[in-house]
Amino acid sequence: MTKLPRHFIITSFDGALLDRRTPGFTSNPPLRAMYRAHYHEINTVAELKATLRECACIDDLGGNPLHFVSSDGAILSPASVRAELRNVIAAIQTGAKYYAEQAAA
Repeated sequence: MTKLPRHFIITSFDGALLDRRTPGFTSNPPLRAMYRAHYHEINTVAELKATLRECACIDDLGGNPLHFVSSDGAILSPASVRAELRNVIAAIQTGAKYYAEQAAA
């Protein structure tokens, strides 16, 4: 997982990306809303990227990992999605749906 510069923080309640260098940063609009989030149904590239960031966070904390299910039923690990990111993005842009599911304990 890529480390963010120290002046960026991600809120735990909505996954927004904030810049602490800005005065009143908590009351300003975020740099990116939903920067890191768990989308169950993934319809856009931004939702895919946010969910991949959430996967990295869950893995770092030792939680049950997420896996992705494509609209044709294929099950992919986050590592597989990252390895095939170009193809997954192309599929999403042409209307394919992906779902992020949490693995059972």
